[in-house]
Amino acid sequence: MAGAPGSLLDGAALRPLTTALRGPVTVYESQQSLYKDGLYSERWMAERCGIADVQSILPEHWRE
Repeated sequence: MAGAPGSLLDGAALRPLTTALRGPVTVYESQQSLYKDGLYSERWMAERCGIADVQSILPEHWRE
């Protein structure tokens, strides 16, 4: 997870690193929200682990 746009470690600042890495790279710029950033992270991990029901792994107060 990159920093928020305009911060020291935003997506643009990390571009040389992500370009140098081999293979697919996902760069998500923080929205400076524990909820939004956490929800993105949980969905990202669930997708890679084959978990279809993302709601089931979310903290109760994050569920829709």
